[in-house]
Amino acid sequence: MGNPASPILAELIMNNLIKFVLLSLDFFIPFIFVYVDDIIMAVPRDKIEIVLRIFNSFHCDLQFTHEIEENGRIPFLDVWIIREGGHLKTDLYSKPIASHRTLHFSSLHTTSQKIAIIKSIRHKILGMSHESFHTKNFIEQATLLIQNGYPRSLVSRIFHTSTPMVTPSSPPDSDGADKKYNKLIYIPGLSQRLIKVMRNSSSIIVSYYNKTVRKLFSQLKDRDPDYRQSGLVYRVNCKDCTGTYIGQTRQYFGTRIKQHQSDCMKQSNTTALAQHAMSEGHQFDFDDAKILTRENNWFKRNFKEMLFIKRHPNSINARSDIGSLNIVYSNLIKEIKL
Repeated sequence: MGNPASPILAELIMNNLIKFVLLSLDFFIPFIFVYVDDIIMAVPRDKIEIVLRIFNSFHCDLQFTHEIEENGRIPFLDVWIIREGGHLKTDLYSKPIASHRTLHFSSLHTTSQKIAIIKSIRHKILGMSHESFHTKNFIEQATLLIQNGYPRSLVSRIFHTSTPMVTPSSPPDSDGADKKYNKLIYIPGLSQRLIKVMRNSSSIIVSYYNKTVRKLFSQLKDRDPDYRQSGLVYRVNCKDCTGTYIGQTRQYFGTRIKQHQSDCMKQSNTTALAQHAMSEGHQFDFDDAKILTRENNWFKRNFKEMLFIKRHPNSINARSDIGSLNIVYSNLIKEIKL
């Protein structure tokens, strides 16, 4: 899980599985639909155990469970599939363990995001349930939204608007091809004004909320030791003077420090640290090297490195290491908390 190839591998395995099962059956299957590992198929009632056994015989690590149609209905993904009078109908379905929680209306997100949630639920009701269930679903979903803090008047106005669902049938306007998207932490009042001011510019401001679930919970895994950390800005102090070297690396911290030690032993001039050690005959305190900050993004990491170099009065780094730092930051650097 988490590997970019996982969805492709899952699809290949499921295709092979379905082919294996169908070739192993000696009776006709009217229909079968697959979505990742969720499968719905029409099977004679007296053949269910046979089909399940064939599925589970494909591989010892792939074991399936099954549900049987009851009272003419069976759940599949987010819908009930209902057999009625020779026709199929669909209705919204949620698992018994569903929390029915959504983005709370008091959350620090833009109003447009909250309105989009209501519209997406309306779209889901109209697109995934039969019209005979629309009234029931609108009442149920409105109740859930109100429980999550949404104003009843807003929910009612969007749910009962006469605007039809629109399905994009053509590519977006080419005028937006040159637009650049920039994300900005949502600040009530300020963010809306910036978005409005920059609406006709070449940049589009996208607001986001910086308090993620990851920040609410403690780390469950043991933290890697410093030498196994990567994507960081670091500092190495000189033992013989007040000079300090600041660098950045996407490698493991321990690997990068060993490279610096090797450069000093070989009297290489590949970095300002090695040049200082060779020209001054000084030694660096590699055992006490410090991680200043972590940043996986290359551009941001280089920018942070320049800030640290500029802020440190005894930096031995070359001037070219901060050549890309705009002069407008000069008066702000001392105030920035890194």
